[in-house]
Amino acid sequence: MRLILYLVVFLASEWMGSLSEADPYILVQNKPVLVGGVVTFSVTSNTGTDAPYIAWDFGDGSGLGRYKKSLVATYTFNEPGVYQVYARIQGEEIPLSVTQTVYKPVNNPAPTRSSTIQIDNINKKVWVVNADNNSVSCIDALKYTLLKEIPVGKHPRTVAIDNVGNAWVANEDDASISIINSNGNSLNTIKLPYASRPYGICFDPLKNYCFVTLQGSGKLLKIDAKDKKILQSLNVSRSPRGIAVTSNGQKVFVSQFISPEDKGLVREVDAVTMSLKKEIELAFDQTLDFEDRGRGVPNFITSLSITPDGSEIWVPAKKDNTARGMFRDGLPLTFDNTVRTIVSRINIATGTENESLRTDINDADQACAVEFSPYGNIAFVALQGNNRITMLEAATNSRLGLLDSTGLAPQGLVLNADGTRLFVHNFMSRTVKVFNTEDIILSNNFNPVVIATIVTITKENLNPQVLQGKQIFYNAKDERMTFAGYISCASCHVDGGSDERVWDFTERGEGLRNTHSLNGKGGISMGNIHWTSNFDEIQDFENDIRNGFEGKGFLPDSIFNKGTVSDPLGDKKAGLSPELDALAAYVTSLDKIHPSPHRNQDGSLTQEAVAGKKVFAELGCGNCHAGSTFTDRNSGAFHDVGTILTSSGQRRNGNLTGFGTPTLKGVWETAPYLHDGSAPTLRDVFITRNLNKKHGDFTSLSESQIDNLVAYVQQIDESEGTPTGLINQFSYKAQFLEVRPNPSTDFVVLRWKEAMPYGKITIYQTTGLSLYTSIVNGLNEITIDLSNFKAGMYLVDYFDGISKSTAKMVVK
Repeated sequence: MRLILYLVVFLASEWMGSLSEADPYILVQNKPVLVGGVVTFSVTSNTGTDAPYIAWDFGDGSGLGRYKKSLVATYTFNEPGVYQVYARIQGEEIPLSVTQTVYKPVNNPAPTRSSTIQIDNINKKVWVVNADNNSVSCIDALKYTLLKEIPVGKHPRTVAIDNVGNAWVANEDDASISIINSNGNSLNTIKLPYASRPYGICFDPLKNYCFVTLQGSGKLLKIDAKDKKILQSLNVSRSPRGIAVTSNGQKVFVSQFISPEDKGLVREVDAVTMSLKKEIELAFDQTLDFEDRGRGVPNFITSLSITPDGSEIWVPAKKDNTARGMFRDGLPLTFDNTVRTIVSRINIATGTENESLRTDINDADQACAVEFSPYGNIAFVALQGNNRITMLEAATNSRLGLLDSTGLAPQGLVLNADGTRLFVHNFMSRTVKVFNTEDIILSNNFNPVVIATIVTITKENLNPQVLQGKQIFYNAKDERMTFAGYISCASCHVDGGSDERVWDFTERGEGLRNTHSLNGKGGISMGNIHWTSNFDEIQDFENDIRNGFEGKGFLPDSIFNKGTVSDPLGDKKAGLSPELDALAAYVTSLDKIHPSPHRNQDGSLTQEAVAGKKVFAELGCGNCHAGSTFTDRNSGAFHDVGTILTSSGQRRNGNLTGFGTPTLKGVWETAPYLHDGSAPTLRDVFITRNLNKKHGDFTSLSESQIDNLVAYVQQIDESEGTPTGLINQFSYKAQFLEVRPNPSTDFVVLRWKEAMPYGKITIYQTTGLSLYTSIVNGLNEITIDLSNFKAGMYLVDYFDGISKSTAKMVVK
């Protein structure tokens, strides 16, 4: 039966709490009891007189009983909950009041879950990962001191504790598990498949087996805890992350981090046979949009938590309102109805979500972890973007209070065995905070105090400016970032990645736009950003912050409105705000992508990809997806590949002629594709969304050739060299050869660095055929009539007798 709780408020003198010892009568607080057990309530008297007449109301709907001359009453509660019990003393105006927690039997051993922080209750130690410091920290759980920071593999994500107190750490970038003993000494390293990118790690409650999610390869591993061998592997989903295991160890639940466009997903796995049993859907919320609720799909599902009685899974997530927008429903995106924060609840017995119990948390950003009190009556929910923990009454979803004094970006929560201490992992402030939760567990007081703050990092790896920028990136509590705490940069780009949503940015002078990942871009190193290259520096996100986020902004209004600073392509914002410069420093540091799991285990291209690379070259794909970055964005060219629709909108409130070429690096993990996400797969890019052949002519390719081309593009990562294409046969220095306007129609002006005694301009088709040649001795620019040029892309070459510079030219 579902746990039923009732919101409790103490009643006493002026509704401020229970009576003090100076009062004539005191109602004694009882400990929590099991449902069906007899509870004895007693009133102590300071008067020394005979027992008064007392009428009792036990808060379960039975009402006020008859007055009896007794200081003691017994009662049996038949339903779990937190009840407000009143003792009304005859002749007294204000009744005595106390709360009584009644709970269902909890599972023993308790269910387990993956987390960034875990407690070893045997050795009294707390372990926490330091993801971007490549370490874990071990903390004394009683003295609240840092015992040791231990190096592990690159990018540790979660930690689990085995039956002897060893910490197992999942290292994403190294594709490994580090095992460290309780004294902080490294014991072993388990190597995992190439590019598999482990994230969640979790033991079953008896600690016989360790389960690991591989978000790179989409698999769940089962490892023998004793001999450290991989026993089984199961394909579960794209981007699996969170893990939860039932008390009996029979079921494993796995979250899909990046959701499909119409639903969130959690998968149930048989832990014994390692077979997929069920796909549990979290519905697209169709609630009407208001200031405290809204539509949207659950996304960024990082973790799962099973209730202590084993009846439910709680699923924290963000909620993306992709139903809204001027093109889609005529309503502009607003700060409180773009991204919201929710907690969904899954009934384990039926394997379905109970939609009526979904909680939409107002004024919040990115719920990412849930921890339950030992009796299951209270849920602590970490709100990463708001630097706080919200406490929910588990049956009614009522908000009981907030822990506002956490550090920056709380990502992990763990209680000690009796629930009297809550340890909070604050990712961005590099701390663990400890709260006294003793009164909370008894539902007496929801204002816990911080009793310790432990710094977890002894030497910071990140550059100070990059760290500051990353802290700003994650912080929705800062009013300069957003109004009322709803949106931060990480709301769509957590870990620097993409939420893979298609947003309706029509009111921003654009249209439907598929979220780009920031990883691998190195800020603006590939050229102007966004699909229409409408920002020429990362500091231009000040515009989105002020408009879409409704933040106050990091620039004073007097500076923002000076000259053309407010125009993203106008006067530079760099150097005007330390915070924006720090934000730019962090985004610029995101210059690497994840390795492709589609490659061979030694990191080399597969046989199919090698064949596909040849097809890529023969089709001239490298002419636009050029250079080591696999994009020609730095040339300033836009391309119309036949995908512009009415929904595509505009560019900067003006005519939309094409899009900047997206890089192909890392596209294996960034579906859907194209500016509007209309191509679910790479094959759709080549075929389904290319009927007019503007994106290349693939009609001559066989099915196997198309498959090979897909295989190659899926394997383009940091290890892939410069693609073959005409533009890559030249010294590509477009900064010394300007093409204006570009795209062009009737004429084009070519301008180069300086006049030279000898100069020659050649214009080529992408096939390599020369169409135009002109000697430009002693000139540094030339105007060319384009009336004889067909619409399309061309390559312009300037040769001064010693070196060449090349740029692209698009004719409409």
